[in-house]
Amino acid sequence: MKKFKPTLFIAIVLLAFFFNCKNSFSTTVNVSVSNFQFSPASISVQVGDTVRWNWLNGSHTTTCDGSALTSRPAGAAAWNSNINSVTNTFVYKVTVAGTYNYKCVPHGGSGMVGVITASAPLVTLNLTSLMEGFWNGTVTVQDTVRVYLRNQTSPYAIMDQAKIKLSSSGNGTLTFSSAPGGTYYISVIHRNSIETWCKNPQSFTAGTTKIYDFTTGAAQAFGNNMILKSGKYVFYGGDVVRDGTVDASDISKVDNDATLSLSGYVVSDLTGDDFVDAQDLSLVDNNAFNSVSSILP
Repeated sequence: MKKFKPTLFIAIVLLAFFFNCKNSFSTTVNVSVSNFQFSPASISVQVGDTVRWNWLNGSHTTTCDGSALTSRPAGAAAWNSNINSVTNTFVYKVTVAGTYNYKCVPHGGSGMVGVITASAPLVTLNLTSLMEGFWNGTVTVQDTVRVYLRNQTSPYAIMDQAKIKLSSSGNGTLTFSSAPGGTYYISVIHRNSIETWCKNPQSFTAGTTKIYDFTTGAAQAFGNNMILKSGKYVFYGGDVVRDGTVDASDISKVDNDATLSLSGYVVSDLTGDDFVDAQDLSLVDNNAFNSVSSILP
């Protein structure tokens, strides 16, 4: 019979703990109760966070029950607790976004009041994507993409958007300020690559980070619309005029700029080396020959 290895058990427990910490954004905000004041008197939290009042001295309450000087968002639970040497702490989990005005019953009239401003938790996305000409098999030239969350049903309305400069591995975490938790298509736009959508609508939970990696397989993109390059699946390059197709108009633009030896951060630079040359022309010519275009729902 094999012996149980406690070190292995501890490692598993720690791994689970850190995984949950990584994916959960809830926290506890502490408020001190002393000297006839709440400190800090005004705090900002997200839905799912917990507020904890901690007694230091005196005899007080924390109260938000609809009485004078108190108010709370519709649907939020009321509270009323002593904060003194006997009951020296009280916790309240915030479940509704909005403004909470609370008081100490004995001293509220003397200004011992507080306010909690609660916002809805945000939707976040940890994205990995690579652009064909920018990826050299080891690292990618860092560049900016704009990412859209789109409704899962036609006409696939944009629910939110965010912009980020991806790392040298093509990775970055975006925060969306408007979209609630839900199920969305992920659409990625780059300055000279084919617009690419995720294979299927993805489920997002507010307060946790969704992870999506386009580079692991063609099936990560809608219509399998990526190409394998040096071990990673990448977005097709060459859509310089941003019409969803790599064709003669893109070739013409790159060819003109190459003739002029155009340099800098320009749309016709398909390799991210800040120079328009034969490499860029070869890439756009090849993808135009293969009739590369966006494949969308």
